[in-house]
Amino acid sequence: QNKRSISRTNEAFRDQYHSSQSLHINHTTKNSMSEREKRKVVNHAHKHAGRPFIDVPLFHFIFKPVAFLIAPIWRAFCMIRWALARPLHRRLLPKFVPKRLSHITIGELVFAIPWLVVFFLSYQATFTEKETEKSGTVATLPLVVVFLTANKSNSLISFLLGVPFERMVQWHYLWAVLSLITAAFHYYVAYAFGDDRRRRILVGHEDEYNDDHRNLGSSGDGSDSIHSLEGTNPDFFKFSFDGDENTTGTIFFLALLLLTVPNLLSVLRRWFFEGFYHIHIILVIVLSIFGMMHGAEVIAYVFIWWVLDLLIRYMLMAGLLYP
Repeated sequence: QNKRSISRTNEAFRDQYHSSQSLHINHTTKNSMSEREKRKVVNHAHKHAGRPFIDVPLFHFIFKPVAFLIAPIWRAFCMIRWALARPLHRRLLPKFVPKRLSHITIGELVFAIPWLVVFFLSYQATFTEKETEKSGTVATLPLVVVFLTANKSNSLISFLLGVPFERMVQWHYLWAVLSLITAAFHYYVAYAFGDDRRRRILVGHEDEYNDDHRNLGSSGDGSDSIHSLEGTNPDFFKFSFDGDENTTGTIFFLALLLLTVPNLLSVLRRWFFEGFYHIHIILVIVLSIFGMMHGAEVIAYVFIWWVLDLLIRYMLMAGLLYP
């Protein structure tokens, strides 16, 4: 029995040794195969231009039948895109600065310029010119960027600039905050100074408008509400829901507020991501509907693209092609 146990032990050690050797050989072979596969993939990418429009699956499926015709154009476009984008990846600050600032690149500084320009235009329209209509027009600009940076698969920004979705998330938050700020400015100028027509009437330009405009102080659609700060009965809450225009604008602002503030608390996103994500989608739909009802028709275009992105990601890609 002792001899049998010793022999079995020797056989076990021998089998373990051979298996370890075979694993070593297989591991080496896998490494060499992976290198060959990498070279093959690179060569295939150079030869076939990496399948045109792969950055945007919707474009890829549409233009797939003529991909061989578009391939040279797509390859040239990608080369130009990355040649222009490469200098933007350089770090702006030295490495000894705090980690939160050391990763800032030239490209991020360039992307911050439009943010500052829109903020300045909104501030000027609200506090300098006191133009309700102009402040509302400026307030729609950040919403366009918010929707475009929310597209994960079919992102036009990734397609045109080569910026991945992971790098766009922080800009999505920043433009959402700017959207809330500009909406608050528009809310303020509408309540404090009323409609643009009303202010011009007060300075003696009645001839600019037709006689069928409502009388000063009426509460028709809410833009010249009697509950505004310059009205006969100032009341902020009543002003917010006085007429269709004010009601839709208030609901739009509340939806935007509920969308933006929880985003600033990363703890909520990490702990309750599923609930946060579904509530986020519902609020986006509410915001889009009431924003368009309020007069921000440009939201319709980016909202439709956002819905297409969701349908392609969940129904086409995850549901049919790659379940």
